[in-house]
Amino acid sequence: IAHIIMLSLVRLTSSSSILHHHHYHHCCHFRLPIITSSLLIKLYSTQQNNNNNIQKNSNEAGRSIDRKQKTSIHHQNKRRGEYNLVSTRKRPDKFLSSTPSKEFKISEDKSKNRSLAIPKTVLLKHAVAKGDATKSYDIATQLKPSAFKFDQLLMVCAKTGKVRQAFKTYNDLKKANIKPTIFTYNMMMDACAEGKGQGEYFERAQWLIGEMEKYDIKMNIATLNVFLKLCEKHGKNEEAIDLCQSFSENEIEPDIITYSLWISCLKNRIDEKANLEKVPKDKLYTIENNQVVTNKTRDELKPVTDIYAQMTAKNILPDSQFFNTWMQICKTSTGPSLVFEVYSEMKRLKVAQDEVTYDILLSVCAHTHRIEYGMEIFETIVKRGNVKIDLQLINSAIRIASVGMMDADDHLHSKLSLFVEDIRTILRNQRIKPNLTTYDLLIATYGRMKNMDAISSILQKMKAENTRPNIKTYTSLLTAFRHLNRPEDAYELYTAATSPDHPLKIDSIFMKNLLNFLTKSGRKDLAQLVISHEREKNEKRAIVEADLRSVKIKEEEEAVIHLSAAASTPSKPFKRSTHQAKHHHHPHHLTEIP
Repeated sequence: IAHIIMLSLVRLTSSSSILHHHHYHHCCHFRLPIITSSLLIKLYSTQQNNNNNIQKNSNEAGRSIDRKQKTSIHHQNKRRGEYNLVSTRKRPDKFLSSTPSKEFKISEDKSKNRSLAIPKTVLLKHAVAKGDATKSYDIATQLKPSAFKFDQLLMVCAKTGKVRQAFKTYNDLKKANIKPTIFTYNMMMDACAEGKGQGEYFERAQWLIGEMEKYDIKMNIATLNVFLKLCEKHGKNEEAIDLCQSFSENEIEPDIITYSLWISCLKNRIDEKANLEKVPKDKLYTIENNQVVTNKTRDELKPVTDIYAQMTAKNILPDSQFFNTWMQICKTSTGPSLVFEVYSEMKRLKVAQDEVTYDILLSVCAHTHRIEYGMEIFETIVKRGNVKIDLQLINSAIRIASVGMMDADDHLHSKLSLFVEDIRTILRNQRIKPNLTTYDLLIATYGRMKNMDAISSILQKMKAENTRPNIKTYTSLLTAFRHLNRPEDAYELYTAATSPDHPLKIDSIFMKNLLNFLTKSGRKDLAQLVISHEREKNEKRAIVEADLRSVKIKEEEEAVIHLSAAASTPSKPFKRSTHQAKHHHHPHHLTEIP
Protein backbone atom coordinates (compact mmCIF):
# COMPACT_ATOMS: atom_id res chain seq x y z
CA ILE A 1 0.00 0.00 0.00
CA ALA A 2 2.82 2.41 0.91
CA HIS A 3 4.51 1.67 -2.41
CA ILE A 4 1.37 2.49 -4.42
CA ILE A 5 0.71 5.70 -2.43
CA MET A 6 4.26 6.96 -2.90
CA LEU A 7 4.29 6.19 -6.62
CA SER A 8 1.02 8.06 -7.05
CA LEU A 9 2.47 10.96 -5.06
CA VAL A 10 5.58 11.03 -7.23
CA ARG A 11 3.58 10.97 -10.46
CA LEU A 12 1.23 13.74 -9.28
CA THR A 13 3.99 16.06 -8.12
CA SER A 14 6.51 15.35 -10.87
CA SER A 15 4.84 17.77 -13.29
CA SER A 16 5.27 20.74 -10.94
CA SER A 17 8.55 19.46 -9.38
CA ILE A 18 7.16 20.34 -5.93
CA LEU A 19 7.33 17.86 -3.07
CA HIS A 20 6.61 19.04 0.44
CA HIS A 21 8.74 18.14 3.39
CA HIS A 22 6.07 16.23 5.23
CA HIS A 23 5.57 13.92 2.24
CA TYR A 24 9.19 12.85 2.46
CA HIS A 25 9.00 12.74 6.25
CA HIS A 26 6.10 10.27 6.09
CA CYS A 27 7.82 8.07 3.51
CA CYS A 28 10.78 7.56 5.81
CA HIS A 29 8.58 5.48 8.11
CA PHE A 30 8.13 2.83 5.38
CA ARG A 31 10.65 0.43 3.86
CA LEU A 32 10.31 1.50 0.24
CA PRO A 33 11.63 -0.40 -2.76
CA ILE A 34 14.79 0.83 -4.46
CA ILE A 35 12.85 2.22 -7.46
CA THR A 36 10.62 4.45 -5.31
CA SER A 37 13.55 5.72 -3.22
CA SER A 38 15.57 6.54 -6.33
CA LEU A 39 12.57 8.39 -7.83
CA LEU A 40 12.22 10.51 -4.69
CA ILE A 41 15.92 11.36 -4.66
CA LYS A 42 15.83 12.25 -8.35
CA LEU A 43 12.75 14.44 -7.78
CA TYR A 44 14.40 16.35 -4.95
CA SER A 45 17.50 16.84 -7.09
CA THR A 46 15.41 18.23 -9.95
CA GLN A 47 13.64 20.69 -7.63
CA GLN A 48 16.94 21.93 -6.14
CA ASN A 49 18.54 22.28 -9.60
CA ASN A 50 15.62 24.45 -10.74
CA ASN A 51 16.05 26.69 -7.71
CA ASN A 52 19.79 26.97 -8.33
CA ASN A 53 19.17 27.88 -12.00
CA ILE A 54 16.79 30.71 -11.01
CA GLN A 55 19.32 32.07 -8.50
CA LYS A 56 22.13 31.75 -11.04
CA ASN A 57 20.23 33.71 -13.70
CA SER A 58 19.56 36.56 -11.27
CA ASN A 59 23.20 36.66 -10.18
CA GLU A 60 24.40 36.77 -13.78
CA ALA A 61 22.05 39.67 -14.51
CA GLY A 62 23.42 41.64 -11.53
CA ARG A 63 26.99 40.68 -12.37
CA SER A 64 26.83 42.09 -15.91
CA ILE A 65 25.70 45.58 -14.74
CA ASP A 66 28.94 46.98 -13.35
CA ARG A 67 31.66 44.46 -14.16
CA LYS A 68 34.20 47.16 -14.96
CA GLN A 69 33.61 48.85 -11.60
CA LYS A 70 34.18 45.60 -9.70
CA THR A 71 37.37 44.94 -11.66
CA SER A 72 38.76 48.36 -10.68
CA ILE A 73 37.88 47.72 -7.02
CA HIS A 74 39.75 44.43 -7.26
CA HIS A 75 42.90 46.14 -8.54
CA GLN A 76 42.67 48.83 -5.84
CA ASN A 77 42.47 46.18 -3.12
CA LYS A 78 45.39 44.33 -4.65
CA ARG A 79 47.54 47.48 -4.61
CA ARG A 80 46.63 48.11 -0.97
CA GLY A 81 47.62 44.57 -0.06
CA GLU A 82 44.08 43.51 0.62
CA TYR A 83 43.30 40.20 -0.95
CA ASN A 84 39.70 39.94 0.27
CA LEU A 85 38.35 39.43 -3.20
CA VAL A 86 34.71 40.13 -3.82
CA SER A 87 32.81 37.02 -4.90
CA THR A 88 29.47 37.57 -6.49
CA ARG A 89 28.63 33.82 -6.73
CA LYS A 90 26.15 32.93 -4.09
CA ARG A 91 26.87 29.71 -2.24
CA PRO A 92 24.16 27.18 -3.03
CA ASP A 93 21.92 26.08 -0.25
CA LYS A 94 22.44 22.73 1.35
CA PHE A 95 20.80 19.88 -0.50
CA LEU A 96 17.38 19.26 1.11
CA SER A 97 18.21 21.72 3.91
CA SER A 98 14.54 21.93 4.91
CA THR A 99 14.21 18.16 5.29
CA PRO A 100 15.35 16.10 8.22
CA SER A 101 18.99 15.59 7.17
CA LYS A 102 19.62 12.61 9.43
CA GLU A 103 16.65 10.67 8.14
CA PHE A 104 17.55 11.45 4.53
CA LYS A 105 21.13 10.22 4.94
CA ILE A 106 19.94 6.97 6.43
CA SER A 107 17.48 6.41 3.62
CA GLU A 108 20.11 7.29 1.00
CA ASP A 109 22.63 4.86 2.50
CA LYS A 110 20.05 2.12 2.55
CA SER A 111 19.20 2.66 -1.11
CA LYS A 112 22.89 2.55 -2.04
CA ASN A 113 23.47 -0.64 -0.08
CA ARG A 114 20.47 -2.24 -1.71
CA SER A 115 21.60 -1.31 -5.18
CA LEU A 116 25.18 -2.51 -4.63
CA ALA A 117 24.41 -5.74 -2.75
CA ILE A 118 24.69 -8.67 -5.19
CA PRO A 119 22.80 -11.80 -4.16
CA LYS A 120 24.97 -14.72 -3.11
CA THR A 121 23.20 -16.96 -5.62
CA VAL A 122 24.36 -14.71 -8.47
CA LEU A 123 27.93 -14.75 -7.12
CA LEU A 124 27.76 -18.55 -6.89
CA LYS A 125 26.58 -18.90 -10.50
CA HIS A 126 29.35 -16.54 -11.65
CA ALA A 127 32.04 -18.54 -9.83
CA VAL A 128 30.69 -21.81 -11.25
CA ALA A 129 30.68 -20.37 -14.77
CA LYS A 130 34.36 -19.43 -14.35
CA GLY A 131 35.17 -22.93 -13.05
CA ASP A 132 36.50 -21.64 -9.71
CA ALA A 133 35.74 -24.51 -7.33
CA THR A 134 37.38 -22.93 -4.26
CA LYS A 135 35.43 -19.69 -4.55
CA SER A 136 32.20 -21.57 -5.30
CA TYR A 137 32.45 -23.60 -2.10
CA ASP A 138 33.36 -20.49 -0.08
CA ILE A 139 30.21 -18.72 -1.29
CA ALA A 140 28.09 -21.84 -0.79
CA THR A 141 28.98 -21.92 2.93
CA GLN A 142 27.03 -18.64 3.29
CA LEU A 143 23.87 -20.11 1.73
CA LYS A 144 21.27 -22.35 3.25
CA PRO A 145 21.01 -25.92 1.92
CA SER A 146 18.91 -26.02 -1.23
CA ALA A 147 18.66 -27.95 -4.48
CA PHE A 148 20.06 -24.94 -6.38
CA LYS A 149 23.13 -24.73 -4.14
CA PHE A 150 24.03 -28.43 -4.48
CA ASP A 151 23.36 -28.46 -8.24
CA GLN A 152 25.76 -25.54 -8.72
CA LEU A 153 28.44 -27.22 -6.61
CA LEU A 154 28.11 -30.46 -8.55
CA MET A 155 28.35 -28.49 -11.78
CA VAL A 156 31.67 -26.93 -10.78
CA CYS A 157 32.93 -30.38 -9.72
CA ALA A 158 32.01 -31.69 -13.19
CA LYS A 159 33.86 -28.81 -14.86
CA THR A 160 37.03 -29.30 -12.83
CA GLY A 161 36.95 -33.12 -12.59
CA LYS A 162 36.82 -33.20 -8.76
CA VAL A 163 35.28 -36.65 -8.27
CA ARG A 164 35.78 -37.01 -4.51
CA GLN A 165 34.42 -33.54 -3.87
CA ALA A 166 31.36 -34.36 -6.00
CA PHE A 167 30.56 -37.48 -3.97
CA LYS A 168 31.10 -35.56 -0.71
CA THR A 169 28.63 -32.93 -1.95
CA TYR A 170 26.20 -35.71 -2.86
CA ASN A 171 26.40 -37.05 0.71
CA ASP A 172 25.77 -33.55 2.08
CA LEU A 173 22.74 -33.28 -0.20
CA LYS A 174 21.27 -36.48 1.21
CA LYS A 175 22.01 -35.36 4.79
CA ALA A 176 20.05 -32.15 4.10
CA ASN A 177 17.01 -34.32 3.13
CA ILE A 178 17.00 -32.95 -0.42
CA LYS A 179 15.89 -35.43 -3.04
CA PRO A 180 18.40 -35.77 -5.91
CA THR A 181 17.23 -35.16 -9.47
CA ILE A 182 18.35 -36.38 -12.88
CA PHE A 183 20.51 -33.24 -13.13
CA THR A 184 22.32 -34.29 -9.94
CA TYR A 185 23.32 -37.66 -11.35
CA ASN A 186 24.23 -36.23 -14.76
CA MET A 187 26.66 -33.78 -13.13
CA MET A 188 28.17 -36.52 -10.96
CA MET A 189 28.69 -38.77 -13.99
CA ASP A 190 30.24 -35.83 -15.83
CA ALA A 191 32.65 -35.35 -12.91
CA CYS A 192 33.63 -39.03 -13.22
CA ALA A 193 34.12 -38.57 -16.96
CA GLU A 194 36.41 -35.57 -16.38
CA GLY A 195 38.35 -37.32 -13.61
CA LYS A 196 42.10 -37.21 -14.03
CA GLY A 197 44.44 -40.19 -13.88
CA GLN A 198 43.54 -43.80 -13.22
CA GLY A 199 40.59 -44.36 -10.94
CA GLU A 200 37.47 -46.44 -10.44
CA TYR A 201 35.41 -43.93 -12.41
CA PHE A 202 33.45 -46.54 -14.36
CA GLU A 203 32.53 -48.41 -11.16
CA ARG A 204 31.41 -45.15 -9.55
CA ALA A 205 29.20 -44.42 -12.58
CA GLN A 206 27.63 -47.86 -12.30
CA TRP A 207 26.95 -47.19 -8.62
CA LEU A 208 25.25 -43.91 -9.59
CA ILE A 209 22.98 -45.80 -12.00
CA GLY A 210 22.00 -48.04 -9.07
CA GLU A 211 21.24 -44.94 -6.99
CA MET A 212 19.00 -43.64 -9.78
CA GLU A 213 17.03 -46.90 -9.73
CA LYS A 214 16.70 -46.57 -5.95
CA TYR A 215 15.09 -43.11 -6.29
CA ASP A 216 13.05 -44.25 -9.33
CA ILE A 217 14.80 -41.78 -11.66
CA LYS A 218 15.00 -42.82 -15.31
CA MET A 219 17.97 -42.10 -17.56
CA ASN A 220 17.56 -39.44 -20.23
CA ILE A 221 19.62 -38.70 -23.31
CA ALA A 222 22.00 -36.44 -21.34
CA THR A 223 22.72 -39.29 -18.88
CA LEU A 224 23.41 -41.67 -21.75
CA ASN A 225 25.76 -39.21 -23.46
CA VAL A 226 27.71 -38.52 -20.27
CA PHE A 227 28.03 -42.26 -19.59
CA LEU A 228 29.31 -42.85 -23.15
CA LYS A 229 31.76 -39.97 -22.72
CA LEU A 230 33.07 -41.63 -19.55
CA CYS A 231 33.46 -44.99 -21.31
CA GLU A 232 35.20 -43.42 -24.30
CA LYS A 233 37.66 -41.49 -22.13
CA HIS A 234 38.55 -44.30 -19.72
CA GLY A 235 38.86 -47.16 -22.22
CA LYS A 236 35.53 -48.95 -21.63
CA ASN A 237 34.77 -49.17 -25.34
CA GLU A 238 33.07 -52.58 -25.33
CA GLU A 239 30.66 -51.54 -22.57
CA ALA A 240 29.80 -48.35 -24.47
CA ILE A 241 29.16 -50.22 -27.73
CA ASP A 242 26.95 -52.77 -25.96
CA LEU A 243 24.95 -49.93 -24.38
CA CYS A 244 24.52 -48.17 -27.73
CA GLN A 245 23.25 -51.35 -29.36
CA SER A 246 20.45 -51.61 -26.75
CA PHE A 247 18.75 -48.26 -27.39
CA SER A 248 15.35 -49.88 -27.90
CA GLU A 249 15.54 -51.52 -24.48
CA ASN A 250 16.32 -48.24 -22.73
CA GLU A 251 13.59 -46.37 -24.65
CA ILE A 252 16.01 -43.48 -25.26
CA GLU A 253 16.13 -41.73 -28.61
CA PRO A 254 19.82 -41.01 -29.47
CA ASP A 255 20.99 -37.69 -30.89
CA ILE A 256 24.04 -36.58 -32.87
CA ILE A 257 26.20 -36.46 -29.69
CA THR A 258 25.31 -40.08 -28.97
CA TYR A 259 26.28 -41.22 -32.44
CA SER A 260 29.53 -39.22 -32.37
CA LEU A 261 30.54 -40.87 -29.08
CA TRP A 262 29.47 -44.27 -30.39
CA ILE A 263 31.67 -44.04 -33.49
CA SER A 264 34.53 -42.70 -31.35
CA CYS A 265 34.34 -45.83 -29.16
CA LEU A 266 34.39 -47.94 -32.33
CA LYS A 267 37.51 -46.11 -33.49
CA ASN A 268 39.21 -46.78 -30.14
CA ARG A 269 38.38 -50.48 -30.39
CA ILE A 270 39.79 -50.69 -33.93
CA ASP A 271 42.97 -48.87 -32.82
CA GLU A 272 43.42 -51.28 -29.92
CA LYS A 273 43.07 -54.23 -32.28
CA ALA A 274 45.58 -52.70 -34.72
CA ASN A 275 48.07 -52.13 -31.90
CA LEU A 276 47.78 -55.76 -30.82
CA GLU A 277 48.31 -57.01 -34.38
CA LYS A 278 51.11 -54.43 -34.94
CA VAL A 279 50.45 -53.79 -38.62
CA PRO A 280 53.44 -51.88 -40.09
CA LYS A 281 52.65 -48.65 -41.91
CA ASP A 282 54.66 -49.55 -44.99
CA LYS A 283 52.27 -52.46 -45.56
CA LEU A 284 49.24 -50.43 -44.55
CA TYR A 285 49.81 -47.51 -46.95
CA THR A 286 50.67 -48.67 -50.43
CA ILE A 287 49.72 -47.57 -53.91
CA GLU A 288 47.77 -50.81 -54.38
CA ASN A 289 45.54 -49.87 -51.44
CA ASN A 290 44.76 -46.63 -53.27
CA GLN A 291 43.60 -48.50 -56.37
CA VAL A 292 41.60 -51.34 -54.79
CA VAL A 293 39.46 -51.49 -51.66
CA THR A 294 38.86 -55.12 -50.81
CA ASN A 295 35.62 -56.59 -49.51
CA LYS A 296 37.48 -57.55 -46.34
CA THR A 297 38.15 -53.89 -45.62
CA ARG A 298 34.50 -52.98 -46.18
CA ASP A 299 33.43 -55.78 -43.86
CA GLU A 300 35.75 -54.44 -41.16
CA LEU A 301 34.15 -51.02 -41.46
CA LYS A 302 30.55 -52.32 -41.64
CA PRO A 303 29.70 -51.29 -38.02
CA VAL A 304 30.48 -47.67 -38.93
CA THR A 305 28.37 -47.75 -42.09
CA ASP A 306 25.53 -49.33 -40.08
CA ILE A 307 25.64 -46.41 -37.64
CA TYR A 308 25.47 -43.96 -40.53
CA ALA A 309 22.53 -45.85 -42.07
CA GLN A 310 20.71 -45.73 -38.72
CA MET A 311 21.28 -41.97 -38.52
CA THR A 312 20.02 -41.50 -42.06
CA ALA A 313 16.87 -43.49 -41.28
CA LYS A 314 16.15 -41.21 -38.31
CA ASN A 315 16.90 -38.02 -40.30
CA ILE A 316 19.82 -37.06 -38.06
CA LEU A 317 22.40 -35.03 -39.95
CA PRO A 318 26.01 -35.93 -39.03
CA ASP A 319 28.30 -33.11 -38.02
CA SER A 320 31.96 -32.53 -38.83
CA GLN A 321 33.11 -34.39 -35.71
CA PHE A 322 31.25 -37.54 -36.80
CA PHE A 323 32.74 -37.39 -40.31
CA ASN A 324 36.25 -36.70 -38.97
CA THR A 325 36.11 -39.77 -36.74
CA TRP A 326 34.82 -41.84 -39.66
CA MET A 327 37.69 -40.61 -41.83
CA GLN A 328 40.19 -41.43 -39.07
CA ILE A 329 38.88 -44.99 -38.98
CA CYS A 330 39.26 -45.30 -42.75
CA LYS A 331 42.76 -43.78 -42.61
CA THR A 332 44.05 -46.43 -40.20
CA SER A 333 42.33 -49.30 -42.01
CA THR A 334 43.77 -51.43 -44.80
CA GLY A 335 41.91 -49.27 -47.33
CA PRO A 336 42.79 -45.63 -46.57
CA SER A 337 41.38 -44.43 -49.91
CA LEU A 338 37.92 -44.88 -48.40
CA VAL A 339 38.60 -41.47 -46.83
CA PHE A 340 37.83 -39.85 -50.18
CA GLU A 341 34.43 -41.56 -50.36
CA VAL A 342 33.56 -40.24 -46.90
CA TYR A 343 34.76 -36.78 -47.95
CA SER A 344 32.51 -36.88 -51.02
CA GLU A 345 29.53 -37.74 -48.81
CA MET A 346 30.49 -34.89 -46.48
CA LYS A 347 30.46 -32.43 -49.37
CA ARG A 348 27.16 -33.81 -50.67
CA LEU A 349 25.48 -33.10 -47.32
CA LYS A 350 27.17 -29.66 -47.19
CA VAL A 351 28.76 -30.34 -43.82
CA ALA A 352 31.45 -27.79 -42.94
CA GLN A 353 35.05 -29.01 -43.09
CA ASP A 354 37.57 -27.95 -40.43
CA GLU A 355 41.31 -28.26 -39.82
CA VAL A 356 41.03 -31.91 -38.75
CA THR A 357 39.19 -32.83 -41.96
CA TYR A 358 41.81 -31.29 -44.23
CA ASP A 359 44.70 -32.69 -42.20
CA ILE A 360 43.34 -36.23 -42.64
CA LEU A 361 42.82 -35.65 -46.37
CA LEU A 362 46.34 -34.29 -46.94
CA SER A 363 47.90 -37.08 -44.89
CA VAL A 364 46.08 -39.78 -46.86
CA CYS A 365 46.96 -38.06 -50.15
CA ALA A 366 50.63 -38.31 -49.18
CA HIS A 367 50.39 -41.95 -48.12
CA THR A 368 48.44 -43.06 -51.17
CA HIS A 369 50.48 -40.93 -53.65
CA ARG A 370 47.59 -38.70 -54.74
CA ILE A 371 49.93 -35.78 -55.13
CA GLU A 372 48.04 -33.46 -57.45
CA TYR A 373 44.75 -34.01 -55.62
CA GLY A 374 46.47 -33.09 -52.35
CA MET A 375 47.88 -29.93 -53.93
CA GLU A 376 44.37 -28.97 -55.11
CA ILE A 377 42.96 -29.46 -51.60
CA PHE A 378 45.63 -27.25 -50.04
CA GLU A 379 45.14 -24.54 -52.67
CA THR A 380 41.39 -24.67 -51.92
CA ILE A 381 42.09 -24.14 -48.22
CA VAL A 382 44.24 -21.09 -48.97
CA LYS A 383 41.76 -19.54 -51.44
CA ARG A 384 38.64 -19.98 -49.30
CA GLY A 385 40.23 -18.78 -46.10
CA ASN A 386 37.48 -20.33 -43.97
CA VAL A 387 39.92 -22.61 -42.16
CA LYS A 388 42.85 -21.39 -40.11
CA ILE A 389 46.07 -22.80 -41.50
CA ASP A 390 48.06 -24.25 -38.63
CA LEU A 391 51.42 -26.02 -38.44
CA GLN A 392 49.82 -29.46 -38.76
CA LEU A 393 48.35 -28.56 -42.16
CA ILE A 394 51.67 -27.03 -43.25
CA ASN A 395 53.56 -30.22 -42.37
CA SER A 396 51.00 -32.38 -44.20
CA ALA A 397 51.32 -30.20 -47.30
CA ILE A 398 55.15 -30.42 -47.23
CA ARG A 399 54.87 -34.20 -46.82
CA ILE A 400 52.84 -34.32 -50.06
CA ALA A 401 55.63 -32.47 -51.88
CA SER A 402 58.30 -34.70 -50.35
CA VAL A 403 56.52 -37.89 -51.41
CA GLY A 404 55.73 -36.48 -54.84
CA MET A 405 59.39 -35.76 -55.53
CA MET A 406 60.25 -39.47 -55.33
CA ASP A 407 59.04 -40.30 -58.84
CA ALA A 408 58.06 -36.93 -60.32
CA ASP A 409 58.51 -36.07 -63.97
CA ASP A 410 59.75 -32.66 -65.13
CA HIS A 411 56.28 -31.09 -65.22
CA LEU A 412 55.33 -32.30 -61.73
CA HIS A 413 58.79 -31.41 -60.47
CA SER A 414 58.35 -27.74 -61.44
CA LYS A 415 54.83 -27.66 -59.95
CA LEU A 416 56.05 -29.12 -56.66
CA SER A 417 58.94 -26.64 -56.51
CA LEU A 418 56.49 -23.74 -56.76
CA PHE A 419 54.19 -25.50 -54.28
CA VAL A 420 56.95 -25.70 -51.64
CA GLU A 421 57.87 -22.05 -52.12
CA ASP A 422 54.20 -21.06 -51.67
CA ILE A 423 54.10 -23.05 -48.43
CA ARG A 424 57.20 -21.26 -47.10
CA THR A 425 55.65 -17.91 -48.07
CA ILE A 426 52.56 -18.78 -46.02
CA LEU A 427 54.83 -19.68 -43.11
CA ARG A 428 56.46 -16.25 -43.24
CA ASN A 429 53.32 -14.20 -43.89
CA GLN A 430 51.21 -15.82 -41.19
CA ARG A 431 54.15 -15.96 -38.76
CA ILE A 432 53.78 -19.68 -38.11
CA LYS A 433 56.80 -20.96 -36.20
CA PRO A 434 58.08 -24.22 -37.74
CA ASN A 435 59.00 -27.16 -35.54
CA LEU A 436 61.58 -29.92 -35.99
CA THR A 437 59.18 -32.00 -38.11
CA THR A 438 58.81 -29.06 -40.52
CA TYR A 439 62.57 -28.76 -40.91
CA ASP A 440 62.99 -32.53 -41.40
CA LEU A 441 60.36 -32.58 -44.15
CA LEU A 442 61.86 -29.53 -45.87
CA ILE A 443 65.36 -31.07 -45.81
CA ALA A 444 64.06 -34.33 -47.33
CA THR A 445 62.07 -32.40 -49.97
CA TYR A 446 64.97 -30.16 -51.01
CA GLY A 447 67.22 -33.21 -51.01
CA ARG A 448 65.01 -34.90 -53.57
CA MET A 449 65.05 -31.61 -55.52
CA LYS A 450 68.90 -31.67 -55.29
CA ASN A 451 68.86 -28.16 -53.83
CA MET A 452 71.80 -28.11 -51.41
CA ASP A 453 71.71 -24.33 -50.96
CA ALA A 454 68.20 -24.48 -49.51
CA ILE A 455 69.27 -27.30 -47.18
CA SER A 456 72.25 -25.22 -45.94
CA SER A 457 69.97 -22.24 -45.23
CA ILE A 458 67.58 -24.47 -43.27
CA LEU A 459 70.43 -25.91 -41.19
CA GLN A 460 71.71 -22.40 -40.44
CA LYS A 461 68.21 -21.34 -39.39
CA MET A 462 67.96 -24.36 -37.08
CA LYS A 463 71.29 -23.43 -35.52
CA ALA A 464 70.19 -19.81 -35.04
CA GLU A 465 66.97 -20.97 -33.35
CA ASN A 466 68.93 -23.47 -31.20
CA THR A 467 66.88 -26.37 -32.58
CA ARG A 468 68.70 -29.64 -31.91
CA PRO A 469 68.40 -32.28 -34.66
CA ASN A 470 67.27 -35.83 -33.93
CA ILE A 471 67.69 -39.10 -35.80
CA LYS A 472 64.87 -38.14 -38.21
CA THR A 473 66.80 -35.00 -39.17
CA TYR A 474 69.89 -37.13 -39.92
CA THR A 475 67.73 -39.55 -41.94
CA SER A 476 66.42 -36.60 -44.00
CA LEU A 477 69.97 -35.39 -44.60
CA LEU A 478 70.97 -38.91 -45.62
CA THR A 479 68.12 -38.87 -48.14
CA ALA A 480 69.44 -35.57 -49.52
CA PHE A 481 73.00 -36.94 -49.86
CA ARG A 482 71.64 -40.07 -51.53
CA HIS A 483 69.86 -38.02 -54.22
CA LEU A 484 72.93 -35.81 -54.64
CA ASN A 485 75.16 -38.94 -54.86
CA ARG A 486 77.54 -37.81 -52.12
CA PRO A 487 78.59 -40.95 -50.18
CA GLU A 488 81.51 -39.20 -48.42
CA ASP A 489 79.11 -36.67 -46.89
CA ALA A 490 76.83 -39.52 -45.85
CA TYR A 491 79.71 -41.20 -44.01
CA GLU A 492 80.65 -37.92 -42.29
CA LEU A 493 77.02 -37.61 -41.28
CA TYR A 494 77.24 -41.03 -39.65
CA THR A 495 80.40 -40.10 -37.74
CA ALA A 496 78.77 -36.88 -36.55
CA ALA A 497 75.71 -38.79 -35.36
CA THR A 498 77.82 -41.29 -33.40
CA SER A 499 80.37 -38.83 -32.01
CA PRO A 500 80.70 -38.57 -28.21
CA ASP A 501 79.81 -34.86 -28.35
CA HIS A 502 76.37 -35.42 -29.90
CA PRO A 503 75.53 -39.10 -29.44
CA LEU A 504 72.32 -40.23 -31.10
CA LYS A 505 70.56 -43.55 -30.94
CA ILE A 506 70.91 -44.91 -34.47
CA ASP A 507 67.78 -46.74 -35.54
CA SER A 508 67.47 -49.55 -38.07
CA ILE A 509 65.99 -47.31 -40.79
CA PHE A 510 68.99 -44.97 -40.81
CA MET A 511 71.49 -47.84 -40.74
CA LYS A 512 69.72 -49.76 -43.53
CA ASN A 513 69.53 -46.69 -45.82
CA LEU A 514 73.15 -45.76 -45.11
CA LEU A 515 74.60 -49.21 -45.89
CA ASN A 516 72.47 -49.57 -49.04
CA PHE A 517 73.56 -46.16 -50.31
CA LEU A 518 77.26 -46.71 -49.60
CA THR A 519 77.19 -50.16 -51.24
CA LYS A 520 75.28 -49.05 -54.37
CA SER A 521 77.46 -45.94 -54.81
CA GLY A 522 80.61 -48.11 -54.97
CA ARG A 523 82.01 -47.14 -51.57
CA LYS A 524 82.10 -50.56 -49.94
CA ASP A 525 85.13 -49.47 -47.94
CA LEU A 526 83.03 -46.85 -46.15
CA ALA A 527 80.30 -49.42 -45.61
CA GLN A 528 82.89 -51.78 -44.07
CA LEU A 529 84.07 -48.99 -41.74
CA VAL A 530 80.48 -48.42 -40.59
CA ILE A 531 80.00 -52.15 -39.97
CA SER A 532 83.26 -52.48 -38.03
CA HIS A 533 82.45 -49.40 -35.95
CA GLU A 534 79.01 -50.75 -35.11
CA ARG A 535 80.56 -54.14 -34.26
CA GLU A 536 83.05 -52.55 -31.87
CA LYS A 537 80.28 -50.51 -30.32
CA ASN A 538 78.14 -53.62 -29.86
CA GLU A 539 81.08 -55.52 -28.33
CA LYS A 540 81.70 -52.71 -25.86
CA ARG A 541 78.01 -52.63 -25.08
CA ALA A 542 78.04 -56.41 -24.55
CA ILE A 543 81.03 -56.13 -22.20
CA VAL A 544 79.32 -53.41 -20.18
CA GLU A 545 76.12 -55.42 -20.03
CA ALA A 546 78.07 -58.52 -18.94
CA ASP A 547 79.80 -56.54 -16.18
CA LEU A 548 76.50 -55.19 -14.97
CA ARG A 549 75.03 -58.70 -15.05
CA SER A 550 77.95 -60.14 -13.02
CA VAL A 551 77.66 -57.34 -10.44
CA LYS A 552 73.96 -58.02 -10.11
CA ILE A 553 74.56 -61.78 -9.70
CA LYS A 554 77.21 -61.11 -7.06
CA GLU A 555 74.86 -58.84 -5.13
CA GLU A 556 72.14 -61.49 -5.25
CA GLU A 557 74.59 -64.18 -3.99
CA GLU A 558 75.69 -61.94 -1.11
CA ALA A 559 72.08 -61.32 -0.20
CA VAL A 560 71.37 -65.07 -0.16
CA ILE A 561 74.44 -65.73 2.06
CA HIS A 562 73.34 -63.01 4.44
CA LEU A 563 69.82 -64.45 4.70
CA SER A 564 71.13 -67.99 5.27
CA ALA A 565 73.50 -66.76 8.01
CA ALA A 566 70.62 -64.97 9.71
CA ALA A 567 68.49 -68.11 9.51
CA SER A 568 71.25 -70.35 11.01
CA THR A 569 71.71 -68.21 14.17
CA PRO A 570 70.50 -69.82 17.49
CA SER A 571 66.98 -68.99 18.58
CA LYS A 572 67.70 -68.25 22.29
CA PRO A 573 66.07 -64.83 22.24
CA PHE A 574 62.88 -66.46 21.01
CA LYS A 575 62.92 -68.88 24.01
CA ARG A 576 63.22 -65.95 26.35
CA SER A 577 60.33 -64.21 24.65
CA THR A 578 58.31 -67.41 25.00
CA HIS A 579 59.18 -67.47 28.68
CA GLN A 580 58.09 -63.88 28.85
CA ALA A 581 54.81 -64.69 27.10
CA LYS A 582 54.07 -67.41 29.68
CA HIS A 583 54.72 -65.15 32.66
CA HIS A 584 53.74 -61.77 31.27
CA HIS A 585 51.16 -61.30 34.01
CA HIS A 586 53.86 -61.17 36.69
CA PRO A 587 55.46 -57.74 36.85
CA HIS A 588 58.74 -59.01 38.41
CA HIS A 589 59.53 -60.98 35.21
CA LEU A 590 59.94 -57.71 33.29
CA THR A 591 63.41 -57.21 34.79
CA GLU A 592 64.61 -60.55 33.36
CA ILE A 593 63.99 -59.52 29.71
CA PRO A 594 67.35 -58.78 27.98
